[in-house]
Amino acid sequence: MTPEQIRTTLDAYVDALAQADRNAWVELFAPDAVQIDPVGTPANVGRDAIRAFWDRAMGLADTIVFDVHHLHVCGDEAAMVFTGTVRLGDGGMVFEAVDIIEFDDAGQITQLRAYWDAGAMRPLG
Repeated sequence: MTPEQIRTTLDAYVDALAQADRNAWVELFAPDAVQIDPVGTPANVGRDAIRAFWDRAMGLADTIVFDVHHLHVCGDEAAMVFTGTVRLGDGGMVFEAVDIIEFDDAGQITQLRAYWDAGAMRPLG
């Protein structure tokens, strides 16, 4: 796993969100991946659970855009620092977040831990 491969996977992750492409997004995760979004909530384990997370959380939005400020790649892990913009009808929310992501040798996500504070989300204005 090279830093370039990790960056390519994360570019595809951000693009799949922006394109609302659930299948492309889910396929970036290993079959037995663990996703915790946000940290402190129950883990989604495996692609079926991650797909259900999309349907519950992201499938409701009109668009979701991650503006990545920093991507730090260290070994087989990355920290992605970003601002998320979620549009819902005429409104939406903006939030600051950090995702800590681990990868396998094939470049798939094996674990994703999302850090963001619902209380700090602000209305899109």
